[in-house]
Amino acid sequence: MTTFYLIRHTERSGDPQQLAGRQPGVVLTDAGRAHAERIAHALAQHPIARIFCSPQERAQQTAEPLARRRGLRAEVSRAIDEIDFGEWTGKTFSELALDKRWLCFNQDRGKTAAPRGESLAAVQVRFVEALRLWRDMYPENEIAVVSHADPIKLALAHFSGLPLAEFDRFEIGLGSISMVEVDHRGGRVLRCNDSATTLAA
Repeated sequence: MTTFYLIRHTERSGDPQQLAGRQPGVVLTDAGRAHAERIAHALAQHPIARIFCSPQERAQQTAEPLARRRGLRAEVSRAIDEIDFGEWTGKTFSELALDKRWLCFNQDRGKTAAPRGESLAAVQVRFVEALRLWRDMYPENEIAVVSHADPIKLALAHFSGLPLAEFDRFEIGLGSISMVEVDHRGGRVLRCNDSATTLAA
């Protein structure tokens, strides 16, 4: 049994109405950096043995304070990266509302993909397979995984036994912490969208 802390990055720079995706140069705000420090403090007493983070700068910056406190290195993994939104990367939601493909994508996210991007099914597979790999490599350990809202939702849907199309039923706020236990029989969700304050208690 391996326990995973699924952590969404904290507040990012830029227009919140813009689909940042994998756009370079998107970093944490001052508030986001302070929030990352609170997460590190909250998890300081938890026996986290490894830390993995998305390649995006905002995820790496969120992971850094926790890695520093634990004396670990945050290991970058493409398997837990943000969705590749392809042609939609960097567009505002107002701009996307004019694109019929965006409307189709939101009506049936389980079967459609971003233009020149990836499908949610592909995101779910790569994320869940990474957790299974780390389960095998680090059994009986606790591992922090710093990623993004939709990939975390997709993982929670999988371990909750929900169809992919229902993934958006989960709320995953900025800097939130969800927990899953994964073994060879499957997995179970222990927490969802908790705050650093809750886990520090």
